[in-house]
Amino acid sequence: MKTVHPVSIGLSVILALTLFTAVGCKKKEAANGAPPTTASDKEPTPTDAQVEETAQTGVNLDSTKILPYEVLPAVGMGSIRFGMSRQDVIKEMGEPDKVADAGMSLLYRSKGFSLAVHPNRGVQHFNFYTTRAAPPFTRVKDFRGKTKEGISMGASRSKILAAYGLPDNERVNGPQVTLEYHRLGLTFILLKDELIQFFMAVPPR
Repeated sequence: MKTVHPVSIGLSVILALTLFTAVGCKKKEAANGAPPTTASDKEPTPTDAQVEETAQTGVNLDSTKILPYEVLPAVGMGSIRFGMSRQDVIKEMGEPDKVADAGMSLLYRSKGFSLAVHPNRGVQHFNFYTTRAAPPFTRVKDFRGKTKEGISMGASRSKILAAYGLPDNERVNGPQVTLEYHRLGLTFILLKDELIQFFMAVPPR
């Protein structure tokens, strides 16, 4: 049976959300429910640049309470905000490890996340991940940040539910569980009850 990796699904979600946002659509594609495999330490094989996410943040903030790697549902991450332009993101974050999708996907693989930036609407989607969520032969780093509510990689389902309550939708596929919080624009992917990847999109209004 063909294995579908959450990271690969992540970029599909990014592309779908970007296109949907351009026409005012409020639906969000959730990650597919096929169990991921562990990433290798070998050099990445650039097969599908679109599905290789990335990134992190090293932003110095004016606020004394918002941390560079703090994920703020419906707001953004650190000083990166939904709606921010591609140029402003690069000004804050530095040049990405890779740019894909005609400049709309900024991949910061060495820092554990990527983001999709619409030409007119700015930042629309974040993808935070770990090596366990990456396709084979893709070199990435685990995202080291956490949400405002204290959820970081490795969190259990019970901890996520304690922070956000029951999800709007939950899917189980063997050891993989997907929790969707539509009102917050958050999708969490757990493998064997450990968070390995999550997405944050502009929530519906």
